[in-house]
Amino acid sequence: MRYTKSMKKVLSGLILSTIFLLPAYVVRFEILGVPTNVPELLALVTIAVSIWHLIFGKARLALGPKLLALFRKYKSEFLGFGLLLLGLGLSTAFSADVRASLGAIKGWFLAPFLFALVIRLAHATSNIQHATYKIWAALSASGVVLALISLGYALLGQLTYDGRLRAFYDSPNELGMVLALTLTATLWFVQHAPYNMQQKIGLALPQVLALLLTQSEGSILAAIVGGVAIFLLPRLKSLDEKVLKKCCMVLVVCYVIASIALTTQLHNFIAPGERSSLASRAMIWQAAWDIGKDNWLFGIGPRQFQAKYLEYQPKYPPYQEWAAPEPHNLLLALWLSAGLVGLIGFLILIYRSGLNPIVLAVLVLGLFDTPIFDLTTSTLFFIAIIARRQ
Repeated sequence: MRYTKSMKKVLSGLILSTIFLLPAYVVRFEILGVPTNVPELLALVTIAVSIWHLIFGKARLALGPKLLALFRKYKSEFLGFGLLLLGLGLSTAFSADVRASLGAIKGWFLAPFLFALVIRLAHATSNIQHATYKIWAALSASGVVLALISLGYALLGQLTYDGRLRAFYDSPNELGMVLALTLTATLWFVQHAPYNMQQKIGLALPQVLALLLTQSEGSILAAIVGGVAIFLLPRLKSLDEKVLKKCCMVLVVCYVIASIALTTQLHNFIAPGERSSLASRAMIWQAAWDIGKDNWLFGIGPRQFQAKYLEYQPKYPPYQEWAAPEPHNLLLALWLSAGLVGLIGFLILIYRSGLNPIVLAVLVLGLFDTPIFDLTTSTLFFIAIIARRQ
C-alpha cells in the first residue's frame, strides 16, 4: 500500500506532531458542539488524510488486498479490539448519558486505535524499526518538555495541599501516568540514540525528578517495570514464539488474579474508621464491585461510574472520596464500561502484546488507576499493540 513521497511527509509530520502533543490532551475545546482536544483533533486529521488518500489516491488500486493482508497479520488484534468496541457499544445502550459514552468511545478507544493503524499503514513499505525510532524520539522530546514545565511549577511552589506536583493536570496521579510512559519510551530511545552518556542522562533526569515529585507510587512502579522490561527486551525478542505466547498467557492470568485480589481484599487490611488514601480506594473498589455484580454482563457504559458511585452511596458509610470519575482499577473500569465482552477483548489484546514494555507499564498503572481512559495512555497502548509488534 504505497503512499507518494509527499503524502508520506505529510503523514509523518502529522503523526509525529500528534505524538509530541499527546500530553496536551488537557487543552479542551468544542467544534460545532463536539468536545475535543489538541492531540485528538490532530489524530482525527491524520486518520482523515490517510483514509482520503487510500480511497482517492494512487494507493486505491491495492487497497483491498493490502487491507486483507493487514487483517490477516493482525487478526487477533482486530478480534480483541472488535470485541472491546462491541462491548463498549452494547454497554452504551444501557448508559444514562449516551452522548458522554459515545464521546468516550471516540476519544479513548476508536481514535487511538485508528491512529495506531495509520502509523502501521504509513510505514508498511518502509523500515518499521526506523519509524519506531522516530515515534519514541518524539515521545521522548514530549516527555522532556512536559517534565521541564512541571518542574517550573514546582520551583514556583505550585504544588497540591499535600506537597505533590500536578502541574496543569487535574491530579498528581494523572501527571504521573503520563510521565511514567514518556520515561519508559525515553529509556528505549536512549538505548538506540547515538548520544553520549551526559545527553542520555539529560533526557531522562528531568522526567525522573518530575515523576518523583508527583509522589505517585503506582506511576513510579510502572516506570521501573517499563525500564526493566526494556533492559530485558533483547532476551524477550529471542524467545521462541510458543514460549512467548505461554509467557503472555501467564501474564494475563496473573494480572486478572492480582486485580481481583487487590480490589476485593484490600479492605481487610484497613482498620475500621481509618481515613487514608488506601481506605478511600478500598471503599471505591467495594462500590465498583457491587455495581459490577448488578450489571455484570453489559456494564453501565463509559463515563458513567461517577453517577452510579454516588447512587450506591446510601449502602455504605459516608464516602471519604466523593469525586471518583473511574474506579481506580483498569479491569474494573473496563468491566463496568464495556461489559464482559469488552473485558474479554481487552485481555486478548494483552495476550497479543508480546510483553511490550509500554503495555507492561500500562498494566502496572492499571492496578491502581485507569490508564487508557484518557487519550495519551490509550494512544500509546494501541501504538504498542499495533504499530510496534512485528
